[in-house]
Amino acid sequence: MPRERPSILNSDRIKQIFGSYTVDILLQEAQLRVANLCSQHGQQMICRTLAVTLFSETLPTALKTADQQIRAGASIGETFRDLGFVTHKRNTHWCVAEAGEQFARLTGGEVNPGSPIAVRLYSLVVEIVGYDAAENEYATIAEAYHPNHESIRLESPSCDDDLAMPDKHREALQRLKAAL
Repeated sequence: MPRERPSILNSDRIKQIFGSYTVDILLQEAQLRVANLCSQHGQQMICRTLAVTLFSETLPTALKTADQQIRAGASIGETFRDLGFVTHKRNTHWCVAEAGEQFARLTGGEVNPGSPIAVRLYSLVVEIVGYDAAENEYATIAEAYHPNHESIRLESPSCDDDLAMPDKHREALQRLKAAL
């Protein structure tokens, strides 16, 4: 069976489209992180993705170094890639939410409150070569996108609909909606 290609990193897409990328940690707790993945334009940082990460409760020893760097504020995807791991986005759900006051502020006013924005929910899986399990779920992630970064998919339901998804996705979505 051919090996699956790794997921394209959000950080790489932001750099390609907007010319720069940085992570601004808005909230870091034991099992939760809220991050502004942004690009710099002059003196202004513009949010391209507002990301809520719910970390898995168990962590293989092979991922401890990466996890320490990530919890210290490093980019999740770039950290795993730089340490030689391959990541995949699994069990993806797309929906549409409304931008809130915070999202509008983080985008430097480029997105107005109430504007529809694309939201993606997924499980981030990390391949560990030589480890008992080939793939390990590192986190559940909910991301809200600046419209210039990720467009709304026509078939996407409202995030307010009763969507069929795992409980962790639902929890990440609720935390993301509260952060918008």
